[in-house]
Amino acid sequence: MLNMKRKEVSSPCNDVCKIDEQTKVCNGCYRTVDEIAAWSDFSETDKRIVLDIIEKRKEILNSIDSDILPVLEWVI
Repeated sequence: MLNMKRKEVSSPCNDVCKIDEQTKVCNGCYRTVDEIAAWSDFSETDKRIVLDIIEKRKEILNSIDSDILPVLEWVI
């Protein structure tokens, strides 16, 4: 069996650090405050899971009318 070391997962932060008041998600990296705060404590697996989540979150937030956001709070 090969022992291949996986590449370390980098933070998705892009220095556009502004939390949207309505979504409670950063406008730059699409993470929640809790995800941002816990990033350095996450395992590499957990970081990959968060990256998958934020890609889906980004798709959702960029494709909906802002009037519906309060209804979708549980999704975000």
